[in-house]
Amino acid sequence: MPTLQAIIASKYFERLRQSKDVDAEKIAQLEELFASGKKIKVDELVKVFSAPAGNDIT
Repeated sequence: MPTLQAIIASKYFERLRQSKDVDAEKIAQLEELFASGKKIKVDELVKVFSAPAGNDIT
């Protein structure tokens, strides 16, 4: 049985995929951050959203 956090994250990414404002690469990077299980740092989110489309997180 999935956790509440996993259910919320799943719905969040579902909605992001329907949005035209966020490209698929950024969604994939966000999913990676969420899946890591570690606390996400603000700097990591800034890198995802400030990088041009097609860039990986470094």
